Amino acid sequence: MPRLRENERNQLIGMIRGGVSVSTVAHHFNVTRRTVYVTLQRERATGSQKDRPRRLVNGQARAFGGGSVMVWGGITAAGKTPLVPVHGNLTARRYIDEILRPHVVPAIHNQGLTFMQDNAQHIELE
Repeated sequence: MPRLRENERNQLIGMIRGGVSVSTVAHHFNVTRRTVYVTLQRERATGSQKDRPRRLVNGQARAFGGGSVMVWGGITAAGKTPLVPVHGNLTARRYIDEILRPHVVPAIHNQGLTFMQDNAQHIELE
C-alpha cells in the first residue's frame, strides 16, 4: 500500500465524506481502492487519520500486536542449526545447558569451527 502523507489522508477522508466515489478518490491519489478502504477503516476504528494508528479499547490507546516468541538459531558457511524455541527468561546457565551444549557443540564438532558470541573472547566448551 503506497504511503499517503497525512494531509492526503485527511483530503481522502473528506472527499469520501463529501460523497465522492471510492474509485474517483483512488484515481485522484493514484492509489488502489483497497488503499482507500483501508484508510477509511483505520479512521473509523481508531478515530485517527495517522498512517499507523493505535486502536482505542475502552477509550484507552492500545498498540497493535500481542505476545512475543523468542527463538535461537545459528548459521555458518557449512550449514545451519534448527530453530530452538526459548521459553521464559534465558539465563546464562540455561543458554549453556539448553542451547550451546545440545545444539551448537554438535553443529561445530569436527568442522574446525570456533564459536564466538558477538565478538566476545574465545572460550572452550567441554
